[in-house]
Amino acid sequence: MVELNSLNRADIGDFEKLMAVTTVMTQSVITFLLPATHAIGQQFFLGGIYELIKFSAPAFIFGIVYSTVRTHPDAHLRDYPRFMLNRWHLLFVPSILWTTVYLLVLPQLQQHRHYYNWTSFAWQFINGNAAPHLWYNVMML
Repeated sequence: MVELNSLNRADIGDFEKLMAVTTVMTQSVITFLLPATHAIGQQFFLGGIYELIKFSAPAFIFGIVYSTVRTHPDAHLRDYPRFMLNRWHLLFVPSILWTTVYLLVLPQLQQHRHYYNWTSFAWQFINGNAAPHLWYNVMML
């Protein structure tokens, strides 16, 4: 059995990333609930939660930086290309697959405007506007 050392354990950065992504995923749930609510109080409450969730971005960025710095204490700038090459299958491949699924299967989740040609499709794909939580993925990359 592999013994976990201090670099392999979850830290506050990992928990912050988890909480931030989870709260952003609730934005999709709120977008489904908002049109179904009729009372102005319910709409105000859900809209307020939707807006507050946007403030999880700084926590997410802190979580990424904290965990990366903690788990790579001897890293230098020259190590970055190798680091990204090792992370390709963990970061880029899932991002590409999920973005494709969201743009083609769930286009109603796109933020701002829907794509209307190949150029706008590529823009939605690159900037993380296919779904609210994919923006965090783009930030992480």
